Amino acid sequence: MKQTFFYVTILIAVCFFTSPTKAQKIDLEKTYEITGKSKRGELLSVERNDAGDYILTYSTKIVNKLKEVKFKFQVYTFDKDFNFKNMEEKEVSLDKYREKTKGRYKGETYHVDGNVVAGFPGTALKLKKKRTTYKWSWYYQDYTSSTEILEKVKPRTEDGDKYIVKFCQNPPQDIALPSVATAFEDNVNGDLYFLAGIRNGKIMSKDFDVNEEHTDLHLIKFNKDLDMVGDLPIKF
Repeated sequence: MKQTFFYVTILIAVCFFTSPTKAQKIDLEKTYEITGKSKRGELLSVERNDAGDYILTYSTKIVNKLKEVKFKFQVYTFDKDFNFKNMEEKEVSLDKYREKTKGRYKGETYHVDGNVVAGFPGTALKLKKKRTTYKWSWYYQDYTSSTEILEKVKPRTEDGDKYIVKFCQNPPQDIALPSVATAFEDNVNGDLYFLAGIRNGKIMSKDFDVNEEHTDLHLIKFNKDLDMVGDLPIKF
């Protein structure tokens, strides 16, 4: 019986290359019979290389003999039209693996919580919580990551409304913005850096200066708990 795992591959491709505001549609579905070892194993990753090929990596076995532990993998390569190209079997020695990954391995999975700048340029500061999940890849001997954007949050400062976003990392999906610059998110400790202008006074009030937010710029730093820990003025 053929296993239609390419259905999964195509869904992933659609997620990467289709706008989230458009209906998702599968244009092509192909099947390929993977080996029994791969069926009994685990699909670790689906990647694309620089040539546009799809690379699927399955873990197939952990060999533990005479105190020597090895991890075995089967790696399938398909071209951009989902035609099978080749399959390679690879193995990694645990001893060499430990030496190579010394100091980097922190367990199978771990999370780093942080924040992102939401909204779009020219509006008051809006933040959202995010969680980055790191999952260890025994084949690549490194972590792969995925990020989930969560609920809206407020900074722990009384004057957060006076900061006007100049560049944003996660604009609303229905607004197309050029990627000129972005905020910087530290995925190691959860710190957030971004550029903002200062707007004192409400729009149309006597204290409002339309040029102020463009000339009184600040490089702002928040920690993961949304405490403002840095404010570097950039005067023009």
